[in-house]
Amino acid sequence: MKTIELLGVGLRLVGVYGIIRSGTYLLTAWASLSSYSAAEYGEGYNGWLLMQGAVSVFVVLASLFLVKFPATAASWLMPRTESPGRELSQAAKDAQFIGLTLLGFFVLTYAAPELIQNIYLWWHAKQIPMMEGLVKPKEYFAEVLYSAIQLCIGFALVIQARGITALLAKLRYGDRCS
Repeated sequence: MKTIELLGVGLRLVGVYGIIRSGTYLLTAWASLSSYSAAEYGEGYNGWLLMQGAVSVFVVLASLFLVKFPATAASWLMPRTESPGRELSQAAKDAQFIGLTLLGFFVLTYAAPELIQNIYLWWHAKQIPMMEGLVKPKEYFAEVLYSAIQLCIGFALVIQARGITALLAKLRYGDRCS
């Protein structure tokens, strides 16, 4: 199996996970819908629906793309080489590269929707003065920072997987690694 094929299989699995995750996300949103409608927030209610819908559509579309076109996504992530692909002869380095890339996508599948949700909740907490005693905007801002850091880590793992693999090999083997 070639490196790009192995990465494609992993990306398809990440896509399936994203579809499952978006289903649970929609169920959670549906369950909290009654609390939003009972509180009569007015304008904020429409924004909440828009945010939940936009995040869900984005995650479902991205996941469906990974399920339907994993080889295309894998080719975008693999470094450009002259050969169409190698067999897995350097099993450790390639497996580590693929593992880091998949780990990055895994982190992105939950960090991106979580960041959008936390930004909205932080903004919403600042807008409602009657909730001041119950909701602390600083706590939501901390959640926004936490989600943003997760998103950055996910992007770093996806974009710099080859460099991280080389760094780990250099740290592990020193000058002996080629």
